[in-house]
Amino acid sequence: MKRTTAKETNLIRLKNRDRNRRRASFLMTLILVLGLSVSAHAALVDMGDGTIYDTDRQLSWLQDANYALTSGYPSVNGLMTWSEAMTWADNLFFAGFNNWRLPFTPQTDLSCTDGVATGGNCTGGEMGHLYYTELGNPGGGPLTNTGNFTNLPPRGYWSQTGYFLFDVFMGYFAFDFRIGSQELFDGGGYFYALAVRSGARSVATATLSVAMQGTGSGTLTSSPYSGINCGSNCTGLYKIGTAVTLTATPALGSVFTGWSGDADCSDGVVTMDADKTCSATFRQAISGTVGGLTPAKVICRNLSTRQSITIQDGQKSWNCEAAGLAVHPGESLEIIIKGTAD
Repeated sequence: MKRTTAKETNLIRLKNRDRNRRRASFLMTLILVLGLSVSAHAALVDMGDGTIYDTDRQLSWLQDANYALTSGYPSVNGLMTWSEAMTWADNLFFAGFNNWRLPFTPQTDLSCTDGVATGGNCTGGEMGHLYYTELGNPGGGPLTNTGNFTNLPPRGYWSQTGYFLFDVFMGYFAFDFRIGSQELFDGGGYFYALAVRSGARSVATATLSVAMQGTGSGTLTSSPYSGINCGSNCTGLYKIGTAVTLTATPALGSVFTGWSGDADCSDGVVTMDADKTCSATFRQAISGTVGGLTPAKVICRNLSTRQSITIQDGQKSWNCEAAGLAVHPGESLEIIIKGTAD
């Protein structure tokens, strides 16, 4: 067996040390990237001037996601080559700003499904962060939430960034808002362009918090959009003075009975002149399912108001309120089920 010389031993040690350093660097990079992917949800604020401000990354987006078409810029229904899109963004003057550009995409994004820079779930780039983190859209699509953006077709959008592999140009990034994926393309292809600019903006904001109570369940959303989709996220940040319309959607078998909380909440339209808290009450619906019997009809009576509703659909499940019976707390009800045994 060949004996290892002192010089060879030192060389092996140096290689192992370098390998360990690279492994540690990779792990640190992975930790940092994963930290970005689970960062706290900030907010998209409608600035009221045709722009949407991302308070997390301090980015301003054009609210009209196909402004090239809307403004009459020479294009194919808003579609442009990469160089045409770059020229459009570089020459754009909007909302008092002239430093607009196409979105940035990092050369390496370990959050992507391919572990490098392409595929789905990429949150390191500016469009990926918008699609996944701020708008909360699912990986693989479809595009379910466009927030306060308008004219956002679920198609590809150019990034300003090209990708190089070992100094060889591989193509320009484009982000597909249809399925939440970023890929590389030749610059001669046609995609849409969404302009963005960097820089902190001074904006007075107030927080709207919503909650659910009662024996029923449902979901709460808001318009303009600012992240509220409760169950999952129950707070939103709004520019001072914004009028927010809240919508309560009851789950199957539940009924929405009204808003409570701050005085401004009662009608579901809240003016954000300060932090506000609103609660929606859901209760279980006057409904049920019959076992061992096929109903010929279900008679729903409100004995307090003398309203009567008859359901004659022959179904085992019934819902008096969905059929039109009005019910208020404290009222007396009578349910009569007539049918034949199974």
